[in-house]
Amino acid sequence: MPIPADQARPRSMSAHYGQGAFPYHTDGANFSCPPRYILLRAVLATARDRPTLMVDSNKWCLSEEDRSRLQQDVWYVNGGRGRFLTSILFHSDQTNGSYLRYDPCCMWPAHARFTKSARIMQAHCNSHTRRVLWEPGRALIIDNWRVLHARPTGPDNSSERRVLERVFVHSGRVNPR
Repeated sequence: MPIPADQARPRSMSAHYGQGAFPYHTDGANFSCPPRYILLRAVLATARDRPTLMVDSNKWCLSEEDRSRLQQDVWYVNGGRGRFLTSILFHSDQTNGSYLRYDPCCMWPAHARFTKSARIMQAHCNSHTRRVLWEPGRALIIDNWRVLHARPTGPDNSSERRVLERVFVHSGRVNPR
């Protein structure tokens, strides 16, 4: 549920943004291999609660140059589960496809020459956006390797609450590093 920044776990999105909007991201970007799927279920949601926003990277029209940059630019990850270098876009022989890792709270370009990939992500994260409105019992399965999600700014009425359960589903042994 949206919680104030001072009550959140250190290094979490809530610690950065509190009850405000969250940027587009993949969950578990700080893991050596991000979870394959994210399951969300609304336990409590009122009619005017904020939706979950999603953008499917498979709908992006990336140029070869942009795709190459997302695969080659080096990003630093520090999310409390170890520090490592990585890129945003990977190709996996196991899944015979590409997948993303992106979280601006725990990832940043390792050098100034890699900031173009950040601009590519920002440009595409606002395209083809879908909104999921929550009501109690509604569930959502997110393909975390291709769909980024976000939380918009919510209502100012503190009596409105949203409680979502979240489960990570990991898949196989894909080593993205």
